[in-house]
Amino acid sequence: METPTGEWTLEYGDIIEILPGERELVLQTSSGEFFTLFSTDKASWSRFLSETHDFHRKYIQASLLMEPGKEKLVFKGLYSFESPISNSPLLSALPAEFYLYPAHLVIVPAQGDLRIFFYADISNIFLEEVKSVLVLELGEQQRIQLSDLSISYSFLKAKLEESLVGMERRFQDSLERLFPAFPKAQIYRLSRIMSGGRVVNTKRMETVAPGLRTLLENTTFTRLPERKAAYEFLLNFCGLENIYWGMFDSGESPPEDLPVFFYLAVLQSVPIVALGILSEKDETTYLFRCSKDEKEIRLLNRGLLTIYPYYFLLSATLEEIQNGRWKRYRIAVSRRPEVRYLRDKFAGQIVYDSFEHWQQSLQSLLSSLSRS
Repeated sequence: METPTGEWTLEYGDIIEILPGERELVLQTSSGEFFTLFSTDKASWSRFLSETHDFHRKYIQASLLMEPGKEKLVFKGLYSFESPISNSPLLSALPAEFYLYPAHLVIVPAQGDLRIFFYADISNIFLEEVKSVLVLELGEQQRIQLSDLSISYSFLKAKLEESLVGMERRFQDSLERLFPAFPKAQIYRLSRIMSGGRVVNTKRMETVAPGLRTLLENTTFTRLPERKAAYEFLLNFCGLENIYWGMFDSGESPPEDLPVFFYLAVLQSVPIVALGILSEKDETTYLFRCSKDEKEIRLLNRGLLTIYPYYFLLSATLEEIQNGRWKRYRIAVSRRPEVRYLRDKFAGQIVYDSFEHWQQSLQSLLSSLSRS
């Protein structure tokens, strides 16, 4: 294919390989095109190559992790990728760079397709004490093992534990600010099962922290009184035992703003879960095809945390994501299984303007879904 000349614009997300030369740089794109950059200043060429790689890495990571904060730790090592469909590692002892964020670890292979990044939630990282290796659970029974790291095993272990404790501490700080008179011991116990945005069944919440649910409802709906009728309607519709509560993790220590809570209502007449986000910025009820099965609830929960606050991606078309106004998120949509799972389960949404209209729209949508 002939290389285009003149002025042109190329996005980092389109680049799949960077081939550096002594005085030129060849960029291969996902569409199969090749673009060549020629150097006229040898003195600045090495810096340009380094910055091109660095900007590309940062762009891909920001797209993959939906705009994460600054990484806490960068180190190098080897990784091996395993899958249940293969009896041996699909990729074995390959070099990579690793980037630890407050809630994720990202693996950037040192060679091959530059868009192929791996990542794992902090809560899905396990340390094998005997082998001194790090094991990442990627979901769908896929695993990555890390070895020969450029930092000590004990130092990395301490950093991972620090991240986990940080998530629990942020949860505790948020609730203690909101409910200063509530027993701190109960808030601590609740943080062990709800930190990082994990949802908990209302009955279990009552067992761990009796009375907190009532405080939470009163405080939240005093601030957002117009949402109370919708919540109570869903509560009567599905029963208290089918309501789950969660809190989004801001990632800030200490949290600067009031926490944003959300609830999942597992409906009984149809296999649908309704999501209500208790924030002034989001007046939408989202519906997903999902049963009460705990595994499905966990998968839905993980997807909701991954995509928050970019819920417009649920209803966005593939054309909008691939080539339209939401193309900056196409890497996350294509590479993150939680986002694909959530889009596949998405059944519709209702914008809250008045309770009467919301109720009519919900019943109409549920009736339509029960027939499909």
